[in-house]
Amino acid sequence: MKNWSGIFDLLNPDNTMTFNRLIAHSIGAVETIIYFALISKCRYWEINNQLVDGEWFYSTTYDLQESTTFSEYQQKKAINKLEKLDLIRCTTKGIPAKRCFVINDDLNLLYSIIEDGRKISEQLHEKALEKNHQKSAQRKLKSEL
Repeated sequence: MKNWSGIFDLLNPDNTMTFNRLIAHSIGAVETIIYFALISKCRYWEINNQLVDGEWFYSTTYDLQESTTFSEYQQKKAINKLEKLDLIRCTTKGIPAKRCFVINDDLNLLYSIIEDGRKISEQLHEKALEKNHQKSAQRKLKSEL
């Protein structure tokens, strides 16, 4: 029997990234991971009573890269998409200037994105079933010949 528990324990220490698969189907995996990292950072600053103007927090390119592994280019692209989707706002604040974020807490928006991801997931599942059915029919046909 395989040691799945040992593998899971090794790969899932306290410093793991978690994200919602349905959101990733809807907006993309990189965007989802960055979004969840930003939520985590926001929560950290909130717990430590260090949000600026009650909702803004900062995260440097290097900090976010260390948290997610994504390069500055990947971050910019994902952050632009997250802003277009109205999940976050990003601006530069302070002296020296820091990249600051605020998370949109509109649950209806999140429900909508999750529902879009659910539809995509169901479509992928249906395509996989159809493809498996086709392969099965082809195997049956070959065996009959």
